[in-house]
Amino acid sequence: MEEQALDLKSWLRVARRRWLLIGSSMVLGLAGGVAYAWANPVLFTSQALVLVAPSPTNRPALAITTQAEIATSQAILDSAGAQVTPPLGYAVLQRRIVATGITANILQITASGTTARQAKELANAVATGFVTYATSGAASPLGPTAGTGTAILDRATTVVAPSPWHTPMLGLVGALAGLLVGTLIALLAGPGDERLRRLEDIETAIGAPVDASLSLRARAEPSDWFDLLLRWTPGIESAWLIRQILDHMADGQSDTDVVVASLRGDRTALALAPTLAASAAAFGIPTTFIVETDDESASSLREATATLAADSAPRRPNLRLFETDRKRTPSSAKTIKVTAVVLDPREPRRPAANRANTTWLALSRGFATAEELARVSRGTAARRQPIGGVVVVNPVLDDPIAAGRPARTATHLPRANGAGRPVPGRMRDITTDATR
Repeated sequence: MEEQALDLKSWLRVARRRWLLIGSSMVLGLAGGVAYAWANPVLFTSQALVLVAPSPTNRPALAITTQAEIATSQAILDSAGAQVTPPLGYAVLQRRIVATGITANILQITASGTTARQAKELANAVATGFVTYATSGAASPLGPTAGTGTAILDRATTVVAPSPWHTPMLGLVGALAGLLVGTLIALLAGPGDERLRRLEDIETAIGAPVDASLSLRARAEPSDWFDLLLRWTPGIESAWLIRQILDHMADGQSDTDVVVASLRGDRTALALAPTLAASAAAFGIPTTFIVETDDESASSLREATATLAADSAPRRPNLRLFETDRKRTPSSAKTIKVTAVVLDPREPRRPAANRANTTWLALSRGFATAEELARVSRGTAARRQPIGGVVVVNPVLDDPIAAGRPARTATHLPRANGAGRPVPGRMRDITTDATR
């Protein structure tokens, strides 16, 4: 049972990654089934019965199977096809006419037509043609086929209509065949892009809850970071979500000392740490922001922070900036310290000197694989600095987790100068002003 569950999960992962391929195959299969149904419609059918009289006692009677072959011979079918509108040729009538001996002397003729009238006319025309042939001198070279007593026993008067489920059923069969073919191709094509996009998958891989999701934009130049760290402030709705993230990170501590880690090359997620620091300062909370990484992907942020850390640099109220961690002066007021680090997913090592009270991971949707996240989780846990929560950047908008989940109750952060508003009861994705 466990192996079956694992196989099902593997199939579901493949289906999620290659849903476009599988869906396209199903649509093509559905279209093919419907097209086949239209090209080969189920026809109306009608039946006539012919009584085949026994032959004279001095002549052997032909078997009923031979009579059926005579009834579907080209001469009889050509004659019958000429009597219907539009006329039908022998090639078509070969598929439309079936003669069957149901007893030793009763021949059943079943005719199919595109309309009820055509089906009845064909059945009666073939029956009439057979009787004419059997009772005429044309049959004499073969011997008496049925004698002069051969006659139509029951003319075709009733019609069986085609099933209305014919086209839908063939469409369903085609869709199922497309599903099978698409899945087979997806499995044979290999795992494909295994980077995680759904918040549920990210939670499972990292082993930590996704507590928030928001939209940010990557900042490439030092001037972009200057603008964020010196002037940017969140809008009203954005402030709700960012306040909630900060409350979660505080986790009951009098001073919030948090490391916000991002993965190498994830430039969009790198913006979370300075965004949180700038927001906290805008809320009137004394905040320290530190860049503790030498990774190349954070070079512009490190350069901007180093420039603003100089004594002569412009200042933002409530925000102190350091390029690397420094021991800060004790303060009686509640403060926030945000340290930005960058982890290599192949060898995730946090600076050993940094012992924050919590570590969070900022991750862009579709950036990392499950294997990379598992390696990050193991690496940070081995250094006794495990990931305590995840903020997903630019999530899938229809992801059920992104739409909202119960928030932890945490309202201990100071609300200086009346800044901040009550935390909403459920978390929700908000495109923050940081995307501007």
